[in-house]
Amino acid sequence: ASVQQILDLQQARRRSLIIAGDFNSTPRPLPHAQLDPQGRNAIEILQQAESLRTFEPASGLLPTFPADAPRRTIDWIMIPQPWNFLEYRVPDWQWSDHRPVLASVSLAP
Repeated sequence: ASVQQILDLQQARRRSLIIAGDFNSTPRPLPHAQLDPQGRNAIEILQQAESLRTFEPASGLLPTFPADAPRRTIDWIMIPQPWNFLEYRVPDWQWSDHRPVLASVSLAP
């Protein structure tokens, strides 16, 4: 239901929407992928809408939780198409139970 609200908001806006936060959602094939009882995954649904996208590292791993020994990727920054990620990283900071996600983005030329 939350994913649909995000998609509805993004379609209703005339400006680009950047979404960031703790989604408690890990897409397949990352370790600890999470599916709801209907086999859906919040991040996968947002990616399939093709209006928002995540950074996809070559290694496939940027775990954010728990902060002291991250094993799960559940915190995300999603940007609109056709924006580009210039940088995306998860610093080794332990100010919370999650590690932060930092990104630099730009509009596509």
